[in-house]
Amino acid sequence: MRIEAKEHISPLTDFLSLGTWNHKVLVACGHKPLAMSLATCIALESAGGTDHLLGVCTTASDTLELLESQSQPVLVMISEVLDDSSGLELLESIQQRVAEGQAIRTILTLEILNRQVLKQAARHKPNVLISQRGFQPKVIRHALEAIVNNSAYIDPLILHILTGDSPSEVPDLSEREIDVLELVCAGLSNREIGRRLHIADVTARQHVQAIIHKLHVRNRTASAAEAIRTHLVD
Repeated sequence: MRIEAKEHISPLTDFLSLGTWNHKVLVACGHKPLAMSLATCIALESAGGTDHLLGVCTTASDTLELLESQSQPVLVMISEVLDDSSGLELLESIQQRVAEGQAIRTILTLEILNRQVLKQAARHKPNVLISQRGFQPKVIRHALEAIVNNSAYIDPLILHILTGDSPSEVPDLSEREIDVLELVCAGLSNREIGRRLHIADVTARQHVQAIIHKLHVRNRTASAAEAIRTHLVD
């Protein structure tokens, strides 16, 4: 199934309006809400009004069909599960087209973060490998920079799991908790965090306590140290 998604606004509009960006963007994801989120994050329209989106598909067959007639470089963002296949199977098919000379770059997003799955994904050699749990505009920015620079990028959380330098369970922090954690790392108090994020002091304190609990540490100082150690924040 192909999804119409022309009305979304991207937080990376300025990035995709740069002259160095020459890829069409194709999202392949079996989960419709996530597909729309991915499409939003990688930008459907540049600031100048140029549409970078080639399509949003929920099946591998539709994805490959859209790629068939493309002569312009294409960035394909692939989720772990599709309606008719797996992301790894689609990636394998795309790599065959790359070997035949088609200009395609790939970003593979994963939900299951255990070492076996990650090793299997790494063997398929996507250009970028990132986690859906930590899916944020800044992560996508790193991914797009790697695409522009013709280099590879692996989400630091995934890299630590692959190298054995991280707990087997990645803390499942919400996007708001990540925002709060970044400000904790910057040394802000709960009151300052509340003002910065336009939330009540008590709400900021609750977020901090939730972060401490999820990171299995004793206090906010330890949570900041753990966040930096595991690259939860930049």
